[in-house]
Amino acid sequence: DIYSSAGAVFGGMPKSDQRAAKLSFTFSFSRINSKRFHEFKETEQKKYSELMRECTVKGGFTHAISCTPDDVMWFNNQLSGFSGLDVKDLTQVEITGRKRMRITYDFFKKYVPGFENCYLMDTATQTGVRCTRRLAGEYMVTMEDIESGAVHGDTILEAPSFLATVTEKPHIHVPYRCLVPEKIDNLLTAGRCVSADEMAINTLSPIQFCIGTGQAAGTAAAGSRP
Repeated sequence: DIYSSAGAVFGGMPKSDQRAAKLSFTFSFSRINSKRFHEFKETEQKKYSELMRECTVKGGFTHAISCTPDDVMWFNNQLSGFSGLDVKDLTQVEITGRKRMRITYDFFKKYVPGFENCYLMDTATQTGVRCTRRLAGEYMVTMEDIESGAVHGDTILEAPSFLATVTEKPHIHVPYRCLVPEKIDNLLTAGRCVSADEMAINTLSPIQFCIGTGQAAGTAAAGSRP
């Protein structure tokens, strides 16, 4: 919002099939018998699949991930076809996401082994938006950079990558220039809206990279003081 209002050049949302383009609504159930649930999931795969299909038809979510402690189950739901820049879309996801959460809770508690005694532990404070605008910076990180392990002279962040195809350079290197707008002075960006193409931002938008680019931008801003 800040760099677009300041007149910086930027690109739009990633392709709709990319993780970064999907909104999310998360919540957690506690007092789960995780052992019983995973045994059911492994030994009665047909019944498990049938239950998940039924839950989906009823409007519930099914993407459950075990947490620590092991009596907690986290639901991370990726919602396609919505824009993080559209207030109507954000409102719809906020309202329907919470309604679907209640459907999920009622269904899992009633039908899914291991969830008989569960309760709703927490919900996300707001809809999760992974990416909207992408800065057109002094350098744009490309998917080729990520896959090849390209090294930059102004690297501010280095991270392991399972995508790298060159064994001698297996890490992702993020350059400082992708935080810097092309024509706007005294402004840096960080996180999910750095300068990257619509494929590369899918890799750079998760929390780990947001921490690294955020630290770099903060350090650069502090170092520029007179």
